[in-house]
Amino acid sequence: MSTTEQPRREMILDAAVALFRTQGFHGAGIDDIGAAAGISGPGVYRHFENKHALLVAMSERVVERLLAHNERVAREEVNPMTALERLVKTHASFVFSSRELITVYVIEERNLPEPDRLRVSKKQREYVEGWVRFLTQLAPDGDPSLLKGVAIAVIGMINTAGHPDSKDQNRDVVEQMAMASLMAGALAVSRNTEGKPRSGASD
Repeated sequence: MSTTEQPRREMILDAAVALFRTQGFHGAGIDDIGAAAGISGPGVYRHFENKHALLVAMSERVVERLLAHNERVAREEVNPMTALERLVKTHASFVFSSRELITVYVIEERNLPEPDRLRVSKKQREYVEGWVRFLTQLAPDGDPSLLKGVAIAVIGMINTAGHPDSKDQNRDVVEQMAMASLMAGALAVSRNTEGKPRSGASD
């Protein structure tokens, strides 16, 4: 891809994000997206096969960036508390700086073509597992499935706080609430699973 095509592709993606956010995936047309990007509707097809390809590119942009955050933290941190703090901060930073993109990613996932939805879902699970690995170090006897639920709940809370309609939310407060929820969740899971066999454990 040429250096001139790449910025145009990004402009089209940005325009599609804004329109999918306000009009929904089915409400936004290719002509609308092209006009918002400063090109003709048919010009969009030089870069994307169809609207579904746009949605796939958006979703992959999100999951790849999130996984890159996970990998960097896993590589650089050994203390689980510090690692979770970094995961919270990097996730919140991404969400609050990309409010419309995250909203489209969450809401329009159901409109991904099935093979792409399955692939994105697999990467989402990998992202959550990165949080669970550190939570497990804080609650080594905790049920992994319950710790996974804690991670999903906290990630969802951050995503909701970063919604475009929630611009009065303070990111620092959200990060503190997220960390408090992770710690409380890990403690609750530990207490809930004391003396019980862990999920997947053999009899």
